[in-house]
Amino acid sequence: IIYFFILISHIVLSIAVIPFVLITFVRGITNQVEKHKKIAKITFPLWLYVAISGVVVYVMISPYY
Repeated sequence: IIYFFILISHIVLSIAVIPFVLITFVRGITNQVEKHKKIAKITFPLWLYVAISGVVVYVMISPYY
């Protein structure tokens, strides 16, 4: 049950974080610092969770292969 919760949340958030990452990247590149900081406060924790949960899912499933 824990594995499936982490897996489903990882999949859903990995899809949802894509626009946030793109907008944050564009605002950083175009030097819109205030707007970049505002959206980066949301984007970074989401991206970090997706990155860490991906590794956790891999480690949890690897004994079965």
